[in-house]
Amino acid sequence: QTAENAHALATAEKGVGYARSIFHRSLPDFMSPSRGDFENTNGTGGKSIYDETYEKFQMKYTGAGTFSMANAGPHRNNSQTLHLYRSDTLNGKHVVFGRAMDGTQFVWQIEGIETGAGERALATG
Repeated sequence: QTAENAHALATAEKGVGYARSIFHRSLPDFMSPSRGDFENTNGTGGKSIYDETYEKFQMKYTGAGTFSMANAGPHRNNSQTLHLYRSDTLNGKHVVFGRAMDGTQFVWQIEGIETGAGERALATG
């Protein structure tokens, strides 16, 4: 269900999607809790393609390139994703839905983005 939600948001097949969302934060050595707030662009919004909330902790964090859904607590997955640099402390807290098979160098580029107050990215590109 989580992977289906992320896929539908990536393709915008349900009318909403990631196309105009930004990486709104970056926490070096941890994660970029970032993409999917296409409502407010600051981490406070987000939508799931499903009416109900859900959680299935079937996969585990394995390091850089792990993708999961951000949430505001148990059973609160929406459209925001986490892009992990290095961490396994989130196992059982955020649902992992995939791993980068290639291109992990981009994960390190995102980690290196200069940030200001509130870990907000200072530049986009």
